[in-house]
Amino acid sequence: MYTPINIITSVVESITFLWIMFYLTNITSLPKIFSSTHNILLIIFSFTITYLLQINENLSQILKGFIVIFLHFLITKYISNSKPKEALTAVIFTYVLECLLQMPVFALFLLLFPNTRIVDSSIMQCAVIISGFLLTLGIYHFVKIKTIYQKLLKIPGFIFASLFFYICLIAINTFYFYELNALSPFMFFAIMVFLFLTLFLALFFAIKAHKKEQTVHYYETYLPILDDMIFNIRKTQHNYNNIIQAISNLPGLFSDYNSLSDALKHYSSHMVKGALPSQLLHFENKLLIALLYNEYCLAINNKICLDINIHNYSYKSKADEFQIVDLTGILLDNAIEASGKNDTIYIEIGSNIQNINCNHSLYAPYTITIKNPGPEVTQDFIKKIFSHTYTSKTSNTSKHGLGLPYVKNLVQTHKGTIELSNETINNSENIPCQYLVIHITI
Repeated sequence: MYTPINIITSVVESITFLWIMFYLTNITSLPKIFSSTHNILLIIFSFTITYLLQINENLSQILKGFIVIFLHFLITKYISNSKPKEALTAVIFTYVLECLLQMPVFALFLLLFPNTRIVDSSIMQCAVIISGFLLTLGIYHFVKIKTIYQKLLKIPGFIFASLFFYICLIAINTFYFYELNALSPFMFFAIMVFLFLTLFLALFFAIKAHKKEQTVHYYETYLPILDDMIFNIRKTQHNYNNIIQAISNLPGLFSDYNSLSDALKHYSSHMVKGALPSQLLHFENKLLIALLYNEYCLAINNKICLDINIHNYSYKSKADEFQIVDLTGILLDNAIEASGKNDTIYIEIGSNIQNINCNHSLYAPYTITIKNPGPEVTQDFIKKIFSHTYTSKTSNTSKHGLGLPYVKNLVQTHKGTIELSNETINNSENIPCQYLVIHITI
């Protein structure tokens, strides 16, 4: 016989499931959920079906579980307008999460009341469900479950289905309190460990798939730039050969010193203008080569001089090569966009290994210093520059202010350092100019 406690249990259970599913599929506001009469009717229908299935004693628990999962899948898919895989992943992930959160409470009841069947006690059922709800609140605030969910989406479909199908079967049985009563505490904890290990393996494969996809994305982005750089180096080399041949013929064309000197200056200046920063080719991080070359070309197109000084080409950083590329790209993009025509941006990469008392066989941390014309560094400026709203740029400000907070977070995550200062440097017209200096070690 079902009591008001059972109804409360059923409602809390349904609310917990739908709340997590909606959160994972980016439905986070109640007005959006209840903005449509269809949404409200679907949720009420879900509550009703869940309750009717729970009081029905003729259907097997596995069948009931699959019906509820399918129902929640349809509701999540319809209300969030997400893709089928996203909705199904959200539903199964929610069921597995709730199962894992409720298992400690199951274990506690099995130890305290070994002769009591949880399925026969509505108070114990309610306690388990409410405890799971409270633990879910804690998980929501302190664990990035959406990040885990997004990583699970990266798992290839077959792996995802094969791993979670079996988890789902166990979770349904354990969730409805029937199978646990026939198990010894040892078997119960064995199942619990199995679930955690399976979830760990799923996350492991998800992270591997994500890193593989990230690697492909970066190389697809920067390999064409490297190809362009190689093409331009070959083109420059061809031009150099022509210029050198022309220079070798100059003595026969000009008989007086002044004319020969002017011709040599003309050809040598042409060679300097066409020179590419060949020192970039020595970096071990090939993606960084492509990025620096791309930023160099961007600066040239904006008539900005990029003065690059590289102390060492190898480094040892806790940040991976993709994070190093992102950090460097953000700093250079900001410097270029904050600079004007004919300005010079000074870039120093790496540290003098002797200055940091390291052996030559050891790598220094990744260090970059960017100097570009900028405002005075004050305490207020230091607070503002890494906020999401700060920008020193004048165009399309809606897209600005997003990079430097990422840089700050990345440096803090890997226990690096950020230093801000000012330096006075003479510009191309020999006029003293105030420069903003950002020095980062990571």
